[in-house]
Amino acid sequence: MAKNPINASFVLRTIQARAHELLSSPIPKDRFNILARLHAALLYMIIRLFDGDIPMRASAQQTLPALESIMLSLQPFVRWERGHPETGPTEDHSACPTKETWHEWIFQESARRSIFFTCFLTVAYKLLVGKIPNGCEDSHFICQSWTLSANLWNAPDVVEFAVAWREKRHFVVTKGGFNDVLRDAAAEDVDVFGRMLIVGAMGLDEARLWFHNKGGSL
Repeated sequence: MAKNPINASFVLRTIQARAHELLSSPIPKDRFNILARLHAALLYMIIRLFDGDIPMRASAQQTLPALESIMLSLQPFVRWERGHPETGPTEDHSACPTKETWHEWIFQESARRSIFFTCFLTVAYKLLVGKIPNGCEDSHFICQSWTLSANLWNAPDVVEFAVAWREKRHFVVTKGGFNDVLRDAAAEDVDVFGRMLIVGAMGLDEARLWFHNKGGSL
């Protein structure tokens, strides 16, 4: 149902009710359900913070700690990559992905990106409303790494994933290492998530110029 002037109040009440129901219910124990809970909470939070309705925004701001609690519940299940910033084609056949390792990589990368985006959203909003007068806190740097690789992320099956893993470059983005990755990556290495972060880091015009200089387009 699309919101319009006639049904706006009903839509907003429904969103508020569902968001409060979600955030007040116990956090699941299973890692997949925690990840799903975090995704749902993020969607509700984005709508409530940026829709433009002042009471809903105030209500959403009060529930930011609940969003952070879900994120922290996911953290123990996440493995952080600490390898070299760039990983090229591998000749190690013992490292060939299986279906199980592909599925595990999908979960791990989804969790890493979700935690990163939750921290990003929280910091961006707090800066917007002047709630971080003395800089970022340690809790805003929970995400230690994520992987930049359109070939890995967009692989439709384990075969394509294995080909990308063995024959294509992928970049492990660590804290403070994004500029190094931007220096070395090509436009074709960047997936949708990476595009969002590049635009957020550079601004639209500089991001378009980066993609142009790297042989692609935004």
